[in-house]
Amino acid sequence: MAIRHSTIKAISRNLVFYVRVTTQLIQLQSITVHLKPRTNKSFTINNLQIMKKYFYSDGSNSLGPFTIEELKERNLNRTTSVWFQEIGEWKPAGQVEELRELFALVPPPVPYQLINPPATALANNNRSTIDVLVLISMIYWFSMNLIDFLLTEFVDNWYDGPIKYIRFVLNCFWFLMPLILPLAITNKTLRTIGLIVGSILCMYLIYNNLVWIIADLKKS
Repeated sequence: MAIRHSTIKAISRNLVFYVRVTTQLIQLQSITVHLKPRTNKSFTINNLQIMKKYFYSDGSNSLGPFTIEELKERNLNRTTSVWFQEIGEWKPAGQVEELRELFALVPPPVPYQLINPPATALANNNRSTIDVLVLISMIYWFSMNLIDFLLTEFVDNWYDGPIKYIRFVLNCFWFLMPLILPLAITNKTLRTIGLIVGSILCMYLIYNNLVWIIADLKKS
């Protein structure tokens, strides 16, 4: 009986020891699992992008290297050529996956013709304006001369009669020619100079005509 009791007691001690060891092993495994580093896929991708060095071209020079964040601050457009080691060849920025978000809501470049109309169209429009103004000036000039001729040839004693005052009024319109002709100049600076000179000439002609009328009135 004494031997059987000691055997049972030894087995009980072994079981308690085994349970304790097993419990400690389980705790160690759980701690190891918690301490095991977790791999974050997006974090790894971001790190790789930061480590990449990017270059871009301004049309004549290669600029760089830049990180992806620095590159995004360079005001690139869809057609800007970009290069980094993994792609091998230069590609438009719009085709580089890391840069696509920059152009998600950006409209494509405005066509060149909308920004700068063809020079030929502008030249034709300017030329048409000049032609019209010159034609109007010629018609005005011709009309004034024709009226003056008719008054001179067909009105008796026109110089000594009241018709001379009518002629003075017509001459005032004729004196406007120096103001009309500068309007045909397309260059703004030259047109301004022409208008200043024309204004002075116009006032001079009107002044001389007034002096003539006043002197004639004093004689009569």
